[in-house]
Amino acid sequence: MSSENPYYASEQPPVASPVFDSEAFQPIHELDFGRMIKSPFQSPNWLVNLFWMFIVEILALFVVGNIVYLGYAGEVAIARSGGRTRNWPDFQLDRLTEYLLRGLWPFLWQMIGFAAMSIVVGVPISIGAVATAALADGGPPFFAILSGVTTGAIGFLAMIAASYVLFAVTLKSLLANDFMAGMDLVFVKSFCVNMVFTMLLAVLYFLIISTVATLLGALLCFVGLFLVSPILRLITCDFLAQIHDIHLSRGGPSAFPLI
Repeated sequence: MSSENPYYASEQPPVASPVFDSEAFQPIHELDFGRMIKSPFQSPNWLVNLFWMFIVEILALFVVGNIVYLGYAGEVAIARSGGRTRNWPDFQLDRLTEYLLRGLWPFLWQMIGFAAMSIVVGVPISIGAVATAALADGGPPFFAILSGVTTGAIGFLAMIAASYVLFAVTLKSLLANDFMAGMDLVFVKSFCVNMVFTMLLAVLYFLIISTVATLLGALLCFVGLFLVSPILRLITCDFLAQIHDIHLSRGGPSAFPLI
């Protein structure tokens, strides 16, 4: 396909099977929010990438968009991991099949994880709801309120813990480009131990940046709202690279080969 097409990014070598020199590989040690925001726009084709993220956002209504995005995000994360100077891989339409295949594995784990979470979270909430109803039936309201609050707290904490583990599983399968890699308990356990506070900070950061981006989009006569999600998708690509780097810097195993 010709590079003269304005909707086609410049040709780049594929990164589907990454292997890095371990001596030259230098992971970062903490989240760099400035890099996360700026790096997607350092590519000369950033506007084209943003356009494709907008298309992905539309296709997400039919599921396939999220799978393609996951595959692309995984390749960006691999290319960006190991240092601050790596180039940003542009979205390439002729690599759509590779994006689909890579994104399929974490997508399947997400489906499995959501089903498991419905059990992990649903069971304690159901038990608590029955207990709360029994206490409220003619008993003192204090115990019913206490039971309801406790049930909600347990359900919330269970959802957070399950989501955290699921993130580690999907990250491993995404970067390794292998469904079974998601069952690597050594990686999942190490990631969960290493990254708990960093992930909490990241959640707070994304909450702030998404709120600010939404407000700015609304100020642009709501036209900017259509760009909020595509921009956040690009930012998340670099976030995955950073979060993997920090995990490595704390002694965790890599999700993809380093030799």
